[in-house]
Amino acid sequence: RVAARYAGGRVLRGWLVGRWDGDVLRFRYAQREEPSSIHGGSSVCAVEELPDGRLRLIEHFTWSTRSGSGVNVFEELLPSI
Repeated sequence: RVAARYAGGRVLRGWLVGRWDGDVLRFRYAQREEPSSIHGGSSVCAVEELPDGRLRLIEHFTWSTRSGSGVNVFEELLPSI
């Protein structure tokens, strides 16, 4: 099981809940945006391990409350020394 909270930019507060099964992460999200709108959707992510051991997520998302879909790529950062 996966659960998270997030915020940043126009997103005042966001939540996601899902399941990580092998190399696939699936979740639904809802977020409150400025000035006072609430939007949500669903995502399916491929989870890859990079050669140096870090993780990369390739997210394919689709909005449920407005038109649109897209792809985000997230890579784990190396620890700073």
